[in-house]
Amino acid sequence: MLSIPRCDVMTCLVVLTTIWLPSAGAQSLGSISGYVKTPTGTPVNEAFVWIAPGIDGTWYTTASDGRYSVDFVYGPYTHDKYLRISKAGWDFEPSNYYFAKTTGGNLTRNFTGVVATTSGKTLQGSLSPNEWSYYAMQVPVGATEMNLEYDGTGDAGLVATPNTWPTEPPALAPGPNRAAVTNTLTINTASTPPISAGKWYIGVYSRAATDFTLTTTLGNGAPLPTISGKVLQPDGSPFEGAAIMTDSDATTATTTVEGTYSVTAPYYWTGQVRVEAEGHCFTPAVRTYSQVAADVTDQDFQEFEMNENVVVQYLIGLKTFNADELAAADANEDKVIDIADVITFVLMEN
Repeated sequence: MLSIPRCDVMTCLVVLTTIWLPSAGAQSLGSISGYVKTPTGTPVNEAFVWIAPGIDGTWYTTASDGRYSVDFVYGPYTHDKYLRISKAGWDFEPSNYYFAKTTGGNLTRNFTGVVATTSGKTLQGSLSPNEWSYYAMQVPVGATEMNLEYDGTGDAGLVATPNTWPTEPPALAPGPNRAAVTNTLTINTASTPPISAGKWYIGVYSRAATDFTLTTTLGNGAPLPTISGKVLQPDGSPFEGAAIMTDSDATTATTTVEGTYSVTAPYYWTGQVRVEAEGHCFTPAVRTYSQVAADVTDQDFQEFEMNENVVVQYLIGLKTFNADELAAADANEDKVIDIADVITFVLMEN
């Protein structure tokens, strides 16, 4: 049995597709690179960028200047794919980029990131004169009020806008000093703009250097939605200790002794949930969600044994098996997909 080093994904990809798949010649290698920065241009380092679907655990990390570079395979026998990004405590715009399976070459895609906050959270920051600091917050359905409180030195003001970060500094207050200190800001049904469910961006703008804390509080909001399910071993018994990973700003979790998990998502969350456990492979490879506004249950994953042939289809994205497809391909019910199964799926899809 061929040993597949996880540390050299692209080398494995080229070797495997050349040796085992008759259609591999129609595929090509491409790259996506770009920068991840804040709206003010500050680099966001140590953010994770990856291609989905792709081999589990293959992440690329942004450098100190915010730059990343991702290799991928494209061609008629691959899948449509997404370029995704994640960093704990951050929110990114856009949350992903979509690519058709034949889109390739050397591409450039950039992300803009801001610190994420939730109700009751206090954040600390420092600003130079005439500088912005931005934060993203998900306002749930039913919330009637959002209260922002600034506490710090210097001369600063608060602004909050839905869907995009504010760029217009707060107006100067009347009076001889023309100060722009806004210690509190309330967004409700009577404000302009009025409160609404969805993503809001909070801006702190300073006219003088300041060290500050920012506290955000929501009134009368419904609980955030959860995504829950089980992770099972090939024989159907619970898989304990598997990591449940998400992209963007949903929470992560670890499966219990019963194999159960639950993650919390912001309102209207769009993203993916996947299982990670060293040396193990799961079906489906990922679960994708769009505009989550209520609890989602029974989102189960099941392990199947991984040999070199299963790695082939994960590396080149030929197929992400769901439970029904796995059962159909796995004739002897040993939870192993062999090379004949992979070729069969290629022929069926093309």
